[in-house]
Parts: sequence; structure tokens; C-alpha cells
Amino acid sequence: MSRILIGFYAFLLMLFPSSKQLIAQYQSITFDSIKTANAVVDAIATRDIEAIKAMMCKNIKDNVPDLLGEIGKLFDAIDAIGDEAEVTWEWSGGYSETRDGGRKIGQSGLDIYFKDSGRNYALFISWEIINNFSPDERGMRRISLFDIEQKVTVFTISATNGGIGWHD
Repeated sequence: MSRILIGFYAFLLMLFPSSKQLIAQYQSITFDSIKTANAVVDAIATRDIEAIKAMMCKNIKDNVPDLLGEIGKLFDAIDAIGDEAEVTWEWSGGYSETRDGGRKIGQSGLDIYFKDSGRNYALFISWEIINNFSPDERGMRRISLFDIEQKVTVFTISATNGGIGWHD
């Protein structure tokens, strides 16, 4: 059924390529939350810096100095948690707004938890699923490692214009 729906929207987009509503609907139905979450967890487990970079929005890729080095620092901070940590994840919260001219942004939070016998951490990710006026901005807009017990952010990589919420 979803393949038929995706094909239908693709056909409509060929007829109406400037339709912001069709673009937003297509982006929404083609986003696979389980595949995305597993890809993030796998990239972290294998320390695949390039995979994490590929998942980031254009703003982060263009504006974070030494992005590959920053992702490496994030991996180092995660490695410090330990190899025995239990890893779980869930999608949480969300943001959606439509503005003038039908411009739409839709975001969701991906929370990845690392629990071991000592301390617990969370990796909070803001993921842009829908952006019908600047599609390159889809992807990770912010990724933050948070120490749950200490209630402190350990490391963050964020877009310079709206890591969470509306941005132009």
C-alpha cells in the first residue's frame, strides 16, 4: 500500500512540482523512522563519522568548523560511557508549523539512551523530517549527549539557525 501511495505522490509531483503541500506529504510518507533510528545507532556503534555527517542538515554541514573532528569528539564522549551500556531508543515530541505561502517544517525528536551499571546518558537528536521550501535542511539539526544523573549536556553539535523549531 505504501509503495502505491509513494508512487501516486511521485506522479502528482511530476504534474505539480511546485506544490508545497504535495512536497510536504511526500516527505512525510517516505520518511522511515525505524530505519533512520537504526542507522543512527549503527553509525554510533561502528564509529562511522561519514554516515553521521551524511544524516546532518545542510546548515550543520556548511557552518560547523571541522565537522568530522566534532563528530569524532562526540564519538569519544560516547565511548567514555563504556562498551557494556544497554542501548535503547524512542521517537519523542515533535514540532510542525506551516507559514506564509504554505512553507512547512516538521521535526521530531530521536532519543537514544545508554544505560550501564554506573551512569545513564541520553543522546537527544532533533530530526527535520519535512521541509518543503529547503529540502537540503532535512536531517539532523541538533545532536546532544546528556548526562542524565548530573543533568548536564556533555557535547552538542547544532545548526546555527534553528536547531529546534522554525528557521528560514
